[in-house]
Amino acid sequence: MTAPSTVAYLFADRFVLTAKPGTKGMKAFGTGAVVATDELAAGLVAIALWQLREMGAVTLEEYHTKKLGLISTNGVRITLLGIPEVGGVEKAVLHTVASWKKSRDAGVSAWDAANMVCRNGRDPNGHVIRFAIDDAVEQGYLERVPQEVSTAGRLTGTPSTVLQPVTEKLATLKDAADDLAVRWRDVRQGAESTMVKLLRSTTYDGIQAQARNSRESILDD
Repeated sequence: MTAPSTVAYLFADRFVLTAKPGTKGMKAFGTGAVVATDELAAGLVAIALWQLREMGAVTLEEYHTKKLGLISTNGVRITLLGIPEVGGVEKAVLHTVASWKKSRDAGVSAWDAANMVCRNGRDPNGHVIRFAIDDAVEQGYLERVPQEVSTAGRLTGTPSTVLQPVTEKLATLKDAADDLAVRWRDVRQGAESTMVKLLRSTTYDGIQAQARNSRESILDD
């Protein structure tokens, strides 16, 4: 089964903001649109958590507390219920949450989960999205095609492969993408809209905190 987060990645403009004109972004292979990379990374984690709840693997609960009785802290608490067989970003997020002993009782925050799942590598946004890319390749919706890279390109990190869609296979996901997009819209606009908005914003903040750390580390090198 294709992970919902992978479906959302392939049809990304159905779920997150498109990139501003003149800016770089991430291509949604199912539609050809280009979306904002940071929005996509956060959106995939939020969608993965929402889907893990739909599967009965976690609960999501909005919370509002004050640190030291003074500083207001808002977020979404994730409590682990089980570890089903999943792929894509769902698998990475689930294993990250399960790595905390407190995840089954006190729970962990969505901010912490997003911050931890992207902690490897120098590109936190890309690291999250790579889980969906790898799943899409494994499922046969994308393929990595070798490309020639010059010596200068190798020194600057130009990849040795490029992603290309497997058009006929990708077309079979359109109905699943339509259904997922409608359900994501409905949950964002429904009775839990405040919680889902907070889930979305805190996953974004958690990843971007890691991205800032990565940029500072590069500048220090």
